[in-house]
Amino acid sequence: MLEVVDSELSAAAIPEKNLWAGGYKAFLYVAQGKVVGLLLAERIESAFLARGIGSVELGERRRAVMGVSRVWTAKEWRRMGVARKLLDEACERFVYGMRLGRGEVAFSQPTESGGWLARGWVYGKAEGDGGAREDTAKSSGGDGWLVYVERE
Repeated sequence: MLEVVDSELSAAAIPEKNLWAGGYKAFLYVAQGKVVGLLLAERIESAFLARGIGSVELGERRRAVMGVSRVWTAKEWRRMGVARKLLDEACERFVYGMRLGRGEVAFSQPTESGGWLARGWVYGKAEGDGGAREDTAKSSGGDGWLVYVERE
C-alpha cells in the first residue's frame, strides 16, 4: 500500500528498517471494503513554523509531537473529508491516553495541495470542530503551520 502512496505522491520510499524500527504509525481509512485513505505519522520533537502556500517561508523552531509523513486519499474519494478525518483520528490515537492539539502536528515537505490541506486543517472548520482551534492559535502564534524535515 505504501508503495502506491509513495508513487502517487512522488515521495521517496522510506527504508523498511526505519518503518519497522518504531516511531511510525499508519492510519487507514477503509470504505466499501478497500483502503481509500492512508496517513503515515512519526514521533518528532520539533518543527518549523511555516507561512505561505506553494512558496513556503520557514520561521522559528517550535515544539511538535506528531509528524505527518504521508497523507493520501484515493482519487475518487478526494474532497470528501477523508484526509481531515485521518488527521483527526491520528490526533486522538497517536499517543496513548493523550489527544494532540492541531498545533502539535507538523507536515513533512508538503506539495502545494498538501500545504492547502495542512493549513486548512490547522485553521479551518472541520466537522464537529466549531471553527478554528484555540490550541492551534496559541501554539503556532496564530500565523502559520508546522513543517518538519523527515529523518533519513
